[in-house]
Amino acid sequence: MDRSKPLPSVGKKTVAKKAAEKRYAAEIDALYQTVEASAQSAADVQPPETLGKNGVEAWLRVQAADIHSESAQPIDVDTDLFSQGFDR
Repeated sequence: MDRSKPLPSVGKKTVAKKAAEKRYAAEIDALYQTVEASAQSAADVQPPETLGKNGVEAWLRVQAADIHSESAQPIDVDTDLFSQGFDR
C-alpha cells in the first residue's frame, strides 16, 4: 500500500469502500490488466506432445525454464525447485 494514499476510513476505522475503490482505481485496473495478460499467455501454452514420463518431463523442463528465464543455470530435474531459486 502506498503510504501517501492511505485507505479512506469512516467511524471505528472501517474502510470507506467506494472512496477506496475510487482512490485506487488506477492500481486496481493495472492489476486486472496484468491478470488478464497472464491468463492469456497461459492459454497459449501447448500441452506436452506425449503423456509418457519422458514427454511430460521434457515439457515441464521447458515450462520451468520459461518461468525462470532470468537464471543462467540450467534446471536440474533431480534438485528441489526452491533450491534452484524458484521462490525468489
